[in-house]
Amino acid sequence: MPDQVSPRRTTSGYGSAYTPTSGEAWPHESPEWGAAARVLFRVGAAYFALYVVTTQMLGALLIIPGFGFRPLESHGPLQALLLWTAAHVFGVKNAFHGISGSGDKTLNYVHAVGMLVLAAVAAAVWSYLGRERRNERHVAKWFHVFLRFALGSTMITYGFAKLIPLQMPAPGFSRLLETYGDLSPMGVLWSSIGASRSYEMFTGSVEVVSGILLFMPRTWLVGALFALAATGQIFMLNMTYDVPVKLFSFHLVLMSVFLLAPELDRVLNVLVFDRTAEPSTAAPLFANERKTRIARVAQMVFGMYLVAIVGWGAWQSWRSPFGGGGPKPPLYGLYKVTEMSTDGRVQPPLVTDTTRWGHAYVDRGPAFGWATLDNKRTPWRARIDTVKHTIALSSGDSLKRELRYTLRPAGGLEVEGDLGGHRVRATLEPEDAQKRFLLLRTGFHWVQELPFNR
Repeated sequence: MPDQVSPRRTTSGYGSAYTPTSGEAWPHESPEWGAAARVLFRVGAAYFALYVVTTQMLGALLIIPGFGFRPLESHGPLQALLLWTAAHVFGVKNAFHGISGSGDKTLNYVHAVGMLVLAAVAAAVWSYLGRERRNERHVAKWFHVFLRFALGSTMITYGFAKLIPLQMPAPGFSRLLETYGDLSPMGVLWSSIGASRSYEMFTGSVEVVSGILLFMPRTWLVGALFALAATGQIFMLNMTYDVPVKLFSFHLVLMSVFLLAPELDRVLNVLVFDRTAEPSTAAPLFANERKTRIARVAQMVFGMYLVAIVGWGAWQSWRSPFGGGGPKPPLYGLYKVTEMSTDGRVQPPLVTDTTRWGHAYVDRGPAFGWATLDNKRTPWRARIDTVKHTIALSSGDSLKRELRYTLRPAGGLEVEGDLGGHRVRATLEPEDAQKRFLLLRTGFHWVQELPFNR
């Protein structure tokens, strides 16, 4: 009986496979793809490649300290093309409304449709040029690595923004002074998650773990399952709370599905049908075992680089004046307005007076603002000068004001300045925010005889 060499199990850049010794054929080769599979792969690969390189996903994938990538869809020739398409194809004039945090702008949908059309054209050209040669498996193994890292880098970017609670910060004084009925659905979601730091950190850890698992060739399949669960929840929250990142989160769901599709039979065998899963039939990145091993190490090193630099950036942001872990600004706190006058006229605390302040605050950022007795809030960015005793207020780049403050011997402040053409003077007495707001003092209880739901 001739000697037989057992193939060794290893992990390629695509999935788990066998690494044969020199001269051996790769076992368990899957049959050639059908026509429908080839078309779907070509369109999907072209579309996702275009989407990644023209959106913020490219910036998450190619992180260079000191340099930030702007999505191509938001400036330059591509933006001009999208504006032209919106106007002449969809009949939408003046589609650009400035750069904002929304991912559901008109241009975002025009961009998605345009990328889909370009992907279909690219797939048609690919099919024509490659009609004599079935090269999808060779392209797939490299595209698989690209998509794993594109999705993984986005997951760790958003994940660290929650693991280190930055994306949904704890409700500040301005939000705490607002009545629940005045909140938008997105405001309700942001405030409720921000009020539970532990839950926000848990959701962030799931996203970070999914990204790390996607970076490693041996664990990418588990990472894709984690990513599908995480992005599915994110997409549903965006849909049900009207968060304007619906289109982007839907793409993350689609990318997770696209990665899992070739391994769907194996996943269902293990998770649903209680069967043994055969080794993956995905081809390795290289036929040479040494090159495959180097590629595997390179992927893990690049993944560790992304995790380290994103994590460090998030930690620095947390420790900054804008983060929850940074130093509190001078005069930080909540204040009750006990006296107020406008243009020398004393304003008693009447609820019918819609200009009379009820509370004022100095918050992280730093920020200064007030809430009138009818709960209308006016927040400002602030620059506090403890030498000149001034509070410089700004909103945007043009509207600026300045208040002078005096520390009262009994505690609190006297502030005075010109606001909207009126001379305002107010006495601010410090108020304990934990006593003022139930949300800040309730805390967590292992044992509760009765529910505390107010």
